[in-house]
Amino acid sequence: MFKITSNAKHGGIWDAASKRVVKEFETDNATLAEQFKAQGCTVEEVEVTLDKLNVAQLKKYAKDNGIDIGDATTKDAILEAINAALSANPNE
Repeated sequence: MFKITSNAKHGGIWDAASKRVVKEFETDNATLAEQFKAQGCTVEEVEVTLDKLNVAQLKKYAKDNGIDIGDATTKDAILEAINAALSANPNE
């Protein structure tokens, strides 16, 4: 996960999700982070724990890591499925 912070020159970054200008935002897109860095923004790589992710991010994490979450739809249920899979395969 990358934390992107606007520089004084930009004044802010357009956040399409919230439809407003923000001073900083987070993304897991390394290419996007590099683009903002090239434009003079500060880019920090931050470690994010699973419990800090939202449902969409957890589903993406599960998909990207080949974890079957079954019919889980709530954050707690998805976390439980992910943690169970990680516990069963601690080397992955």
